[in-house]
Amino acid sequence: MLGRSGLVTGHRAGRETRYAVVPARLGATARWLDRLAADWDHRLAAVTRPAEGETPPGPPASP
Repeated sequence: MLGRSGLVTGHRAGRETRYAVVPARLGATARWLDRLAADWDHRLAAVTRPAEGETPPGPPASP
């Protein structure tokens, strides 16, 4: 799976397969996961605020 995704390369050494990380692909994956985590943090905060009785940030409500 990791080889097919391009995250590692592998070569046979006798009975073993030796794998090496492809740094550029791993870096791109890490950046994607960082963006995904930030998105979920925002979503979780949007659910948590009302559940804890806080008002969401934004302009003040008009009277």
